[in-house]
Amino acid sequence: MDKVSSFDIESLSAKELLDSKNKYDCLEEIRTLCGLYSNNLELCLNIIKFSNLEGTWPDVEALYRLSNIYRVAIKSISSTWEVRNDLSIYSFLDKTDSFNKYMDKYLNDPSEINLDFLESLFDNIQSYAKNI
Repeated sequence: MDKVSSFDIESLSAKELLDSKNKYDCLEEIRTLCGLYSNNLELCLNIIKFSNLEGTWPDVEALYRLSNIYRVAIKSISSTWEVRNDLSIYSFLDKTDSFNKYMDKYLNDPSEINLDFLESLFDNIQSYAKNI
């Protein structure tokens, strides 16, 4: 029998079972994804701030969608594997949820108040990303 078909979970020791659920390089992957997410959001905000095209930002929407792919990957990794700093990761994801709500709101109703709030949330996201 090959290794895969002869695998028996009952034969694993408690330590082996715990180690099989831990993936220690996940934290570095999550940090990289957080950085990519933050960089894309920064580009989105810069395009919005320095663009004279009121309400039409195809580049912003594309970068925003790409950022959300990174966010989904962060959620998937952190829910699949046990990683250190999980509280910081979940706090980061909570802030990204808030950012997404207000980014959608801003894209539908661009106003200075909504932009100021987005910038404030972005600053929070960056500080949470540094804590991971």
